[in-house]
Amino acid sequence: MVAALGDLTSGPVLPHMRDAMLASAEGRQILKDRPRVNTHTVDMDKLAQLPEGTWGRTYVTWLERCGVTPDTREPVRYLYLNSGPVDVSVHDYFVHYERLIMDCIRRWCQSWTHRMGISVGLPASCSDIDYLYFHQVHYVNDPELAYVMQRYRECHDFYHALCGVPVNVEYELALKFFEFANLGLPMAGLAAAFGHLRLNSAKRAKLFKEFVPWAVKCGSSAQSLITVYWEKRWEHNVEDMKKEFGIWDPPEVKWRRPLKEAQAATAKEHKRRVQLRIINPDASASVNIRCHIAGKQVAPVSE
Repeated sequence: MVAALGDLTSGPVLPHMRDAMLASAEGRQILKDRPRVNTHTVDMDKLAQLPEGTWGRTYVTWLERCGVTPDTREPVRYLYLNSGPVDVSVHDYFVHYERLIMDCIRRWCQSWTHRMGISVGLPASCSDIDYLYFHQVHYVNDPELAYVMQRYRECHDFYHALCGVPVNVEYELALKFFEFANLGLPMAGLAAAFGHLRLNSAKRAKLFKEFVPWAVKCGSSAQSLITVYWEKRWEHNVEDMKKEFGIWDPPEVKWRRPLKEAQAATAKEHKRRVQLRIINPDASASVNIRCHIAGKQVAPVSE
Protein backbone atom coordinates (compact mmCIF):
# COMPACT_ATOMS: atom_id res chain seq x y z
CA MET A 1 0.00 0.00 0.00
CA VAL A 2 2.89 2.36 0.79
CA ALA A 3 4.32 1.66 -2.66
CA ALA A 4 0.91 2.40 -4.22
CA LEU A 5 0.72 5.74 -2.44
CA GLY A 6 4.24 6.49 -3.58
CA ASP A 7 3.27 5.87 -7.20
CA LEU A 8 0.12 7.95 -6.93
CA THR A 9 1.49 10.98 -5.12
CA SER A 10 4.70 11.25 -7.15
CA GLY A 11 3.05 12.44 -10.38
CA PRO A 12 3.73 16.20 -10.08
CA VAL A 13 7.33 15.65 -8.92
CA LEU A 14 8.53 13.04 -11.41
CA PRO A 15 8.92 15.52 -14.32
CA HIS A 16 11.21 17.64 -12.14
CA MET A 17 13.27 14.58 -11.23
CA ARG A 18 13.52 13.66 -14.91
CA ASP A 19 14.58 17.23 -15.75
CA ALA A 20 17.32 17.01 -13.14
CA MET A 21 18.52 13.79 -14.76
CA LEU A 22 18.44 15.36 -18.22
CA ALA A 23 20.57 18.24 -16.94
CA SER A 24 23.27 15.80 -15.81
CA ALA A 25 25.55 13.70 -18.02
CA GLU A 26 25.16 10.73 -15.67
CA GLY A 27 21.42 11.26 -15.48
CA ARG A 28 21.06 11.31 -19.26
CA GLN A 29 23.03 8.07 -19.49
CA ILE A 30 20.76 6.47 -16.88
CA LEU A 31 17.65 7.42 -18.88
CA LYS A 32 19.28 6.02 -22.01
CA ASP A 33 20.45 2.73 -20.47
CA ARG A 34 17.58 2.28 -17.99
CA PRO A 35 19.56 -0.04 -15.71
CA ARG A 36 17.74 -2.15 -13.13
CA VAL A 37 19.04 -3.03 -9.67
CA ASN A 38 18.55 -6.64 -8.60
CA THR A 39 20.58 -9.79 -8.06
CA HIS A 40 20.37 -10.64 -11.77
CA THR A 41 21.84 -7.34 -12.94
CA VAL A 42 24.37 -6.76 -10.15
CA ASP A 43 27.12 -9.31 -9.44
CA MET A 44 27.11 -9.32 -5.65
CA ASP A 45 29.98 -11.81 -5.41
CA LYS A 46 32.15 -9.51 -7.51
CA LEU A 47 31.28 -6.51 -5.37
CA ALA A 48 32.13 -8.46 -2.21
CA GLN A 49 35.67 -8.96 -3.56
CA LEU A 50 36.31 -5.24 -4.02
CA PRO A 51 38.67 -3.53 -1.53
CA GLU A 52 37.35 -2.06 1.70
CA GLY A 53 36.32 1.55 1.27
CA THR A 54 35.01 1.14 -2.26
CA TRP A 55 31.39 1.91 -3.01
CA GLY A 56 30.60 -1.62 -4.18
CA ARG A 57 32.05 -3.24 -1.07
CA THR A 58 30.24 -0.73 1.15
CA TYR A 59 26.92 -1.56 -0.53
CA VAL A 60 27.33 -5.33 -0.19
CA THR A 61 28.42 -4.99 3.43
CA TRP A 62 25.31 -2.93 4.16
CA LEU A 63 23.07 -5.57 2.54
CA GLU A 64 24.72 -8.30 4.62
CA ARG A 65 24.44 -6.35 7.82
CA CYS A 66 20.76 -5.56 7.30
CA GLY A 67 19.86 -8.99 5.94
CA VAL A 68 18.11 -7.63 2.85
CA THR A 69 18.50 -7.98 -0.91
CA PRO A 70 17.85 -5.60 -3.82
CA ASP A 71 15.04 -7.89 -5.03
CA THR A 72 12.40 -6.61 -2.62
CA ARG A 73 11.32 -3.39 -4.34
CA GLU A 74 7.80 -3.47 -5.82
CA PRO A 75 7.27 -2.40 -9.43
CA VAL A 76 5.52 0.86 -10.24
CA ARG A 77 1.84 0.44 -11.09
CA TYR A 78 -0.23 1.20 -14.09
CA LEU A 79 -3.42 3.09 -13.38
CA TYR A 80 -5.81 0.38 -14.59
CA LEU A 81 -9.60 0.18 -14.80
CA ASN A 82 -11.63 -2.99 -15.19
CA SER A 83 -12.29 -1.92 -18.76
CA GLY A 84 -8.59 -1.62 -19.57
CA PRO A 85 -5.50 0.59 -19.19
CA VAL A 86 -6.19 4.29 -18.81
CA ASP A 87 -4.68 6.98 -21.02
CA VAL A 88 -6.25 9.82 -19.10
CA SER A 89 -6.54 13.56 -19.35
CA VAL A 90 -5.17 15.65 -16.50
CA HIS A 91 -8.67 16.13 -15.05
CA ASP A 92 -9.57 12.45 -15.26
CA TYR A 93 -6.20 11.49 -13.86
CA PHE A 94 -6.78 13.46 -10.68
CA VAL A 95 -10.30 12.05 -10.34
CA HIS A 96 -8.92 8.51 -10.38
CA TYR A 97 -5.91 9.64 -8.34
CA GLU A 98 -8.21 10.84 -5.56
CA ARG A 99 -10.24 7.63 -5.58
CA LEU A 100 -7.12 5.50 -5.43
CA ILE A 101 -5.77 7.52 -2.53
CA MET A 102 -9.04 7.10 -0.64
CA ASP A 103 -9.02 3.37 -1.32
CA CYS A 104 -5.48 3.11 0.05
CA ILE A 105 -6.51 5.06 3.15
CA ARG A 106 -9.55 2.81 3.60
CA ARG A 107 -7.38 -0.30 3.41
CA TRP A 108 -4.92 1.16 5.91
CA CYS A 109 -7.77 1.99 8.31
CA GLN A 110 -9.13 -1.53 8.01
CA SER A 111 -5.72 -3.00 8.77
CA TRP A 112 -5.15 -0.69 11.72
CA THR A 113 -8.59 -1.17 13.28
CA HIS A 114 -8.29 -4.94 12.85
CA ARG A 115 -4.99 -4.96 14.75
CA MET A 116 -6.49 -2.79 17.48
CA GLY A 117 -9.59 -4.97 17.76
CA ILE A 118 -11.88 -2.09 16.83
CA SER A 119 -14.98 -2.54 14.68
CA VAL A 120 -15.95 0.55 12.68
CA GLY A 121 -17.90 1.22 9.51
CA LEU A 122 -15.72 2.10 6.54
CA PRO A 123 -16.66 3.17 3.01
CA ALA A 124 -16.84 0.54 0.34
CA SER A 125 -13.83 -0.11 -1.84
CA CYS A 126 -13.37 1.67 -5.13
CA SER A 127 -14.40 -1.54 -6.84
CA ASP A 128 -13.84 -0.38 -10.40
CA ILE A 129 -10.15 0.22 -9.86
CA ASP A 130 -7.50 -2.48 -9.67
CA TYR A 131 -3.78 -2.45 -9.07
CA LEU A 132 -1.97 -4.59 -11.61
CA TYR A 133 1.72 -5.37 -11.37
CA PHE A 134 4.05 -5.58 -14.35
CA HIS A 135 7.74 -6.46 -14.53
CA GLN A 136 8.16 -3.88 -17.29
CA VAL A 137 6.48 -0.92 -15.67
CA HIS A 138 4.77 2.26 -16.82
CA TYR A 139 3.29 5.10 -14.83
CA VAL A 140 -0.07 6.04 -16.33
CA ASN A 141 0.84 6.99 -19.90
CA ASP A 142 4.52 7.96 -19.56
CA PRO A 143 6.98 5.05 -19.40
CA GLU A 144 9.94 7.38 -18.90
CA LEU A 145 8.42 8.79 -15.71
CA ALA A 146 7.60 5.23 -14.67
CA TYR A 147 11.27 4.40 -14.99
CA VAL A 148 12.29 7.46 -12.95
CA MET A 149 10.03 6.26 -10.13
CA GLN A 150 11.33 2.72 -10.42
CA ARG A 151 14.88 4.04 -10.38
CA TYR A 152 14.21 5.97 -7.19
CA ARG A 153 12.72 2.91 -5.54
CA GLU A 154 15.57 0.61 -6.54
CA CYS A 155 18.21 3.15 -5.47
CA HIS A 156 16.68 3.70 -2.04
CA ASP A 157 19.03 1.15 -0.48
CA PHE A 158 21.98 2.97 -2.05
CA TYR A 159 21.06 6.01 0.04
CA HIS A 160 20.96 3.82 3.14
CA ALA A 161 24.37 2.34 2.36
CA LEU A 162 25.99 5.65 1.45
CA CYS A 163 24.82 7.29 4.68
CA GLY A 164 25.44 4.18 6.79
CA VAL A 165 21.85 3.99 8.02
CA PRO A 166 20.27 0.64 9.13
CA VAL A 167 16.78 -0.58 8.33
CA ASN A 168 14.28 0.09 11.10
CA VAL A 169 11.47 2.57 11.68
CA GLU A 170 13.58 5.25 13.35
CA TYR A 171 16.35 5.35 10.75
CA GLU A 172 13.98 4.80 7.85
CA LEU A 173 12.13 7.94 8.90
CA ALA A 174 15.40 9.86 9.08
CA LEU A 175 16.14 8.79 5.52
CA LYS A 176 12.63 9.82 4.43
CA PHE A 177 13.33 13.32 5.71
CA PHE A 178 16.58 13.21 3.74
CA GLU A 179 14.83 12.01 0.56
CA PHE A 180 12.10 14.60 0.83
CA ALA A 181 14.68 17.36 1.21
CA ASN A 182 16.75 15.98 -1.66
CA LEU A 183 14.12 14.82 -4.15
CA GLY A 184 10.84 16.37 -3.01
CA LEU A 185 8.76 13.19 -3.32
CA PRO A 186 5.42 13.70 -1.51
CA MET A 187 5.31 10.15 -0.16
CA ALA A 188 8.67 10.66 1.55
CA GLY A 189 7.28 13.82 3.11
CA LEU A 190 4.10 12.07 4.25
CA ALA A 191 6.09 9.22 5.77
CA ALA A 192 8.33 11.70 7.53
CA ALA A 193 5.41 13.78 8.78
CA PHE A 194 3.31 10.94 10.20
CA GLY A 195 5.60 7.93 10.53
CA HIS A 196 7.11 9.16 13.79
CA LEU A 197 3.79 8.42 15.49
CA ARG A 198 4.88 4.77 15.52
CA LEU A 199 7.85 5.62 17.76
CA ASN A 200 7.87 5.87 21.53
CA SER A 201 8.56 9.26 23.07
CA ALA A 202 12.28 8.64 23.61
CA LYS A 203 12.92 7.53 20.03
CA ARG A 204 10.77 10.34 18.66
CA ALA A 205 12.73 12.91 20.65
CA LYS A 206 16.01 11.46 19.41
CA LEU A 207 14.75 11.47 15.82
CA PHE A 208 13.81 15.14 15.84
CA LYS A 209 16.74 16.29 17.96
CA GLU A 210 19.55 14.44 16.20
CA PHE A 211 18.54 12.97 12.86
CA VAL A 212 15.99 15.35 11.36
CA PRO A 213 18.34 18.38 11.43
CA TRP A 214 21.02 16.30 9.71
CA ALA A 215 18.57 14.87 7.16
CA VAL A 216 17.02 18.20 6.18
CA LYS A 217 20.28 20.14 5.98
CA CYS A 218 22.26 17.39 4.26
CA GLY A 219 19.47 16.37 1.89
CA SER A 220 18.67 19.91 0.79
CA SER A 221 22.28 20.87 0.12
CA ALA A 222 23.44 17.61 -1.50
CA GLN A 223 23.44 16.81 -5.20
CA SER A 224 20.17 15.30 -6.41
CA LEU A 225 20.92 11.61 -5.91
CA ILE A 226 18.54 10.51 -8.66
CA THR A 227 21.20 11.75 -11.10
CA VAL A 228 23.91 9.38 -9.82
CA TYR A 229 24.81 6.34 -11.95
CA TRP A 230 25.66 4.18 -8.96
CA GLU A 231 26.49 1.09 -11.01
CA LYS A 232 29.31 2.94 -12.78
CA ARG A 233 30.93 3.82 -9.47
CA TRP A 234 31.40 0.45 -7.76
CA GLU A 235 35.19 0.84 -7.61
CA HIS A 236 35.11 4.49 -6.48
CA ASN A 237 36.12 5.44 -2.95
CA VAL A 238 32.95 5.94 -0.94
CA GLU A 239 34.33 8.85 1.09
CA ASP A 240 35.31 10.66 -2.11
CA MET A 241 31.78 10.10 -3.40
CA LYS A 242 30.29 11.65 -0.27
CA LYS A 243 32.46 14.73 -0.72
CA GLU A 244 31.48 14.95 -4.39
CA PHE A 245 27.77 14.74 -3.58
CA GLY A 246 27.98 17.04 -0.57
CA ILE A 247 26.92 14.37 1.94
CA TRP A 248 28.21 13.93 5.47
CA ASP A 249 27.60 11.16 7.98
CA PRO A 250 24.50 11.21 10.20
CA PRO A 251 24.70 11.07 14.01
CA GLU A 252 25.89 7.76 15.41
CA VAL A 253 23.50 4.89 14.67
CA LYS A 254 22.93 1.62 16.51
CA TRP A 255 22.97 -1.60 14.52
CA ARG A 256 20.73 -4.49 15.44
CA ARG A 257 23.60 -6.97 15.49
CA PRO A 258 27.39 -7.00 14.98
CA LEU A 259 28.73 -7.11 11.45
CA LYS A 260 30.35 -10.54 11.85
CA GLU A 261 27.10 -12.05 13.10
CA ALA A 262 25.21 -10.55 10.16
CA GLN A 263 27.79 -11.84 7.68
CA ALA A 264 27.59 -15.33 9.19
CA ALA A 265 23.81 -15.33 8.76
CA THR A 266 24.19 -14.16 5.17
CA ALA A 267 26.74 -16.90 4.43
CA LYS A 268 24.37 -19.50 5.87
CA GLU A 269 21.50 -18.22 3.71
CA HIS A 270 23.75 -18.17 0.62
CA LYS A 271 24.71 -21.81 1.26
CA ARG A 272 21.04 -22.75 1.57
CA ARG A 273 20.27 -21.02 -1.74
CA VAL A 274 23.12 -22.85 -3.48
CA GLN A 275 21.76 -26.16 -2.19
CA LEU A 276 18.30 -25.19 -3.44
CA ARG A 277 19.69 -24.56 -6.92
CA ILE A 278 21.39 -27.96 -6.91
CA ILE A 279 18.22 -29.74 -5.81
CA ASN A 280 15.86 -27.84 -8.12
CA PRO A 281 17.80 -25.85 -10.75
CA ASP A 282 14.76 -25.14 -12.95
CA ALA A 283 12.75 -23.55 -10.16
CA SER A 284 15.64 -21.53 -8.78
CA ALA A 285 16.41 -20.16 -12.23
CA SER A 286 13.01 -18.52 -12.47
CA VAL A 287 12.59 -17.40 -8.87
CA ASN A 288 14.36 -14.84 -6.74
CA ILE A 289 14.65 -15.73 -3.08
CA ARG A 290 13.83 -12.83 -0.79
CA CYS A 291 15.16 -13.23 2.74
CA HIS A 292 14.47 -10.93 5.65
CA ILE A 293 16.63 -10.14 8.65
CA ALA A 294 18.29 -13.23 10.17
CA GLY A 295 16.77 -15.35 7.41
CA LYS A 296 13.60 -15.87 9.43
CA GLN A 297 11.30 -15.42 6.47
CA VAL A 298 11.93 -16.61 2.93
CA ALA A 299 9.49 -15.94 0.13
CA PRO A 300 9.63 -16.49 -3.65
CA VAL A 301 9.32 -13.43 -5.84
CA SER A 302 8.42 -14.09 -9.46
CA GLU A 303 10.46 -12.39 -12.13
